This record gives sequence, structure tokens and C-alpha cells, in this order.
Amino acid sequence: MRLFAIPLFASLGLALVQCSPQSGEESKPTSLRSTVELKLTPAAVAKLKATGETAVLDALYFGIVTQETASMADPKDGTIHLGTDLYDLPPKASQTVRLTAKSVDPAKFDLISQGRPILRVAAYASKDGQRVETLSCHDYQDYVDVVQKQAVTLRCDLSQQ
Repeated sequence: MRLFAIPLFASLGLALVQCSPQSGEESKPTSLRSTVELKLTPAAVAKLKATGETAVLDALYFGIVTQETASMADPKDGTIHLGTDLYDLPPKASQTVRLTAKSVDPAKFDLISQGRPILRVAAYASKDGQRVETLSCHDYQDYVDVVQKQAVTLRCDLSQQ
């Protein structure tokens, strides 16, 4: 009975490996579009308006390297950067931002683990195109397919500086 069990388990294991995606081909997203809600406190809105600043939503798309692509990773964080989109927004208490992922090159999906991109969204204040430390905001990060299935909200208040 034992002699029969080993080949049976080996053949089942081989079948499972053959069915699993090797390069992430089946898991590649067809769209990276998602939605983020940006909420500013009344004090933050008043300060941005008074100083002529805007809120910037920074959407960084990246992926985890594979053994084959480790040498191509960004030296600062060890990931493969797919693209960054910036959204310059007027000061409002609440606004919905539809992320389009225009800067992302889908050809790079083959370079990341399972072809599954990650989205990191951050917000900050800007004056004349330069980042300023007026706001303190929560960042958010998750796989794009997860972000697309849930409501993502970033909250900002005045920085304590």
C-alpha cells in the first residue's frame, strides 16, 4: 500500500504545480482604476485656502520582485516601480479621486511577483509645486485588486509642526 501512495501523491503534486500560474499570467489585472476619498479637517481646509496651498494625492504603483528580477529592484526600497500618478486637488473637506494609473506600464507586470501590483496612496500639501509640511495624513497601501473592492479613505489634519 505504501508503494502505491508515494507515486499517487507525487502525481497529484505534479498536477497541482502544472495548474498553478507560473508567471502570474492569470492574475494580471485588466484595469488598475480605483477610487480614493480624501477627507480634510475644517482647520486643514482653512489653512490651505489661507496660504494658497493645494492637497496632492500621490499614487505609487509597484510590485514585489521575483528571484529573476531582484537585480532590477529600486535600491531605495527593493521593489519594482511601475509608475506614479499625482493629483493636485483644491482644498475641500471631502473629495472623491478616481485613480487612473496613467503612468503605469503594464509590460512591467511580468517583472513582479504573480503579476500583482501594489498601490501606495499618500497625501500632502503643496505650494507652487513644492511639498510643504502643512498637512499630516494617513497613508494607505494594499494590492490593487483589494483596493478596487473596498472604500479607501485618507484623512488629513494640520501638521503639528
